Amino acid sequence: MARKYHKKKRDNVAMILFDLPFILIKKLVGVIVKPLTRFFGYGKKGITSQGEKVKSNIEKRIANSLSKYNVNYKYEHPLRHHLFFKIYPDFYLPDQDIYIEYYGLLNHPEVGEKYKEEREYKRRIYKKKGIHLIELDHRHSEKIESHLWKAIGPYVDDRA
Repeated sequence: MARKYHKKKRDNVAMILFDLPFILIKKLVGVIVKPLTRFFGYGKKGITSQGEKVKSNIEKRIANSLSKYNVNYKYEHPLRHHLFFKIYPDFYLPDQDIYIEYYGLLNHPEVGEKYKEEREYKRRIYKKKGIHLIELDHRHSEKIESHLWKAIGPYVDDRA
C-alpha cells in the first residue's frame, strides 16, 4: 500500500516538474502581453451584431460592416498550410475567396517585432497558396469601414 502511494506521489512530482517550465512561460507571457494588448485596445472581446465573439473592437466593426451588407464571411476560419499546421485568418469571404487580415499591433514596440514576423510568415503562406489577401492595419483604424470597402468593393455585389 505504501509503495503504491509513493509511486503515485513520485509520478505527480515528475508531472509537475515536467509541466513547470511551460506553466511559467505561459504565466510570464500573460503577465507581459495581456496588459499591453488590453492597454492598446486589442484583446478586448467584443460581440458582433451576429452574436460572434471577436478579439478586438476593430474586428467587431469589420464583422458588423460585412454583415450589414450581407457579405458572407467566416471569422478565424482555419486555413491548413501544412499537414499538421493551420493558421487562423481574421476573416474569410468564401463567396469571393478572399482572406482579410487586420494587424492592429504593428505600431507598438513592445509586441511589434514579433507581430511583424508573424505577419511576414502569414504573407509567405498566402503567396505560396496563391490566396487573395487584403491587409488592414492600425493606420486604417479610424475609418476601417471605408478602407475595407475600398479594398473589397470590386469583388462584392452592390451595397444597396
